[in-house]
Amino acid sequence: MISGSNFIVGIGFREIMQKNNYYDCYKTGQYLIRNDGYIYSHHNKDLQSKQLSFQFTNNDIIIIEVCIEHKYIKWSRQNNPQATFVQLDIDTSQELYPCVGVYHYSKIKLLDNIPI
Repeated sequence: MISGSNFIVGIGFREIMQKNNYYDCYKTGQYLIRNDGYIYSHHNKDLQSKQLSFQFTNNDIIIIEVCIEHKYIKWSRQNNPQATFVQLDIDTSQELYPCVGVYHYSKIKLLDNIPI
C-alpha cells in the first residue's frame, strides 16, 4: 500500500466478481484480508468479517502464497515475517484469481518479483 487508509487483498472466483460488476466483492466468492486485520472467507462463515489477521499500513509489502494442491492461502508482511495469516481448506472448485480492493483514494503498487 503506497498511501491511503483502506485496502483489501487476496484471491477470488472471477465469475462471481464479474457477476457483481467487481463491486463489494468481499461479501462472497473471495478469500481476503483487509489492512485493519479483518478477513473475508468465501465458505467459512466462522471467519467471515472477523478481525483475525495482522494489520498493515502504508509502505508494507504483503506477500500472498496460494497452494491449490494443499488448498490454502497464506498472507505475510515482508518486513515482519511473524505477521502471517493462513486460511486452510479453501474452495478450489473454480479458478482463483488475484483480487485487490482500494477504497477512499488509496493507492497500491503490485509487484511481480519481491526481493526476499
